[in-house]
Parts: sequence; structure tokens; C-alpha cells
Amino acid sequence: MNYIDQLSKMNDEFDNLMVQFESEYSIEKIVDVVKKIPVELREKSINQYQIIIRKNKWYYPSLCDVADLHQFMERWSEVHKEYFSFARQVFEEFSKNNCSLDCLTTKEILDEAIRSETMRGWVGKRSPSGLDALLRQREEIFTSSNINLSMDEVDNILDYWGLYHDSEHLSAEHELIQLMTSEDYQEKRNEVLRNFCQYNLDNLLEKEESIKECRNVVSEDNFAEEQPIQGAEILEEIRALNYLNLSLEVKYSFKGFAGLMHMLVFYACKLKTGTENVYEMLNKLN
Repeated sequence: MNYIDQLSKMNDEFDNLMVQFESEYSIEKIVDVVKKIPVELREKSINQYQIIIRKNKWYYPSLCDVADLHQFMERWSEVHKEYFSFARQVFEEFSKNNCSLDCLTTKEILDEAIRSETMRGWVGKRSPSGLDALLRQREEIFTSSNINLSMDEVDNILDYWGLYHDSEHLSAEHELIQLMTSEDYQEKRNEVLRNFCQYNLDNLLEKEESIKECRNVVSEDNFAEEQPIQGAEILEEIRALNYLNLSLEVKYSFKGFAGLMHMLVFYACKLKTGTENVYEMLNKLN
């Protein structure tokens, strides 16, 4: 299987997980539960999560052990399936307890949240075995194989040919605008709510208001044809990693609904224990 097919398969699998989740709870129920999260927390959920991520040390299983990109993509997929599975558990616990943060402040739930976030971080941007490290490594290989080009020329090639330009493999930003400016947007509204708004209806309404000023965002090709360059194979790996980074990571990792549920656990335990250190939280909980 080539990279683009593997990425498409991953995207479909995660989308199916979300649709299955909606079929079990109903999208109206999910939206209602998310709406009961305090508004100041909903609006700053990603920032709150990033504070926890950056202020703690995460003990990854292994470091710098992945060379094959297909293997890394499989690992990323399996990790995030487990990440979403735990998010569902948090949602169920939160919703059946009148959306009280107190129900999330148990040793067992926090321990699982730490484990889940550790694994997500292992394939994420801050890990030596993660997405950014693999992308940076391949960009360095590409640069060294094109020593006849200036750094500006290399950067221009990476900026353009390091991305997919077909309509099926856009960045999350371009995919969002393409969906919201389509003629059949009303039929796709739930897809935007699911993948780009964490099921936050207020966020969707804000996007709908701002999108009125956005048209023709997918840029025209700057190159008439692909330039004859060295390193075409590594460039294909860069494209795959960029798509994983700019699309799947945005929709299905810590910035998405699954991340919102993880953040609820860390935030609830922070309020309960008075610390942002997740291991101190664990020690203070009964």
C-alpha cells in the first residue's frame, strides 16, 4: 500500500469511529453534553491542554526507534484509536454524572488519562520518535541531496511539493473551508461540527459567520509541472508526513473532540488538587 492510500484508509477509519459514536449517543446528545462544559473552558480548551502538556515530563516507551514510515503511520493510528476510546469513556462518565467535573477526579481515570496522553505524545510533535522529528529528518535528507540548489530554492520546493494538492488530501484548514463553501454545506454541517469544532455548536456558529468572507482559499499551482529534482522518494514521505500533521493530527488528536475529553480530566484534577503536575495530582487523589 502506498502512503496516500494508507492515509486515506486512516482518515476513513477515524471518521467511522466518530460516526459510530454519534449513532450510539446521537449528535444532539453529544452537543448538549459539550455545551454543559463551562464556556470559559470550552473556548480555551486547547490552551488549557497545552499548559498540561508543556509543564509535565512524559515517559515515552522508547525513543528514536522508527525508520519505516508505514510502521510509524500504523503506530500513530493505533495510538489514536486508543486515545479516542478513552475519550469515549470520559464522555460517558461525564454525561451520566450530570456533567460534573468531580466525577473525573479519581485515581483510576487520571492514571488512564496520563497513560493515554503519554502514548499520544510519543507519536506527536515533542517526541524524538514523533511526527515532527521524522519530518525534520526527511527534510534534512532532501536538502543534502540537493546541494546544487540554494536554501531558498529548497524551501520553495518543500513549501509546494512537500504538500498534496489534490482535493482529497488537503490540509485541515483547506478542507474546512472547502466544506463550508460547498453548495451542499447543510448536508455536511455535522462533519464540520464533528471534525473541526469538538461538537461545540457555538464554535460552529462562529466559523459560519467568519466563512462568509472566505472564498477561493485553495491556492492556484505555482509550478506548471514538477521540477526535475533529486530525492523524489523522500519528497513523497514528506508529503505524507505533512498531511498527517496538517490534517489527521488536527482532526483526531489533541485539538479535536478526543483532546477535549482528555483536557476535562486534567482540568478537573488540577482544580481538585491545586497542581498542574499530573504525577502530583495522582498522589493527592484518594
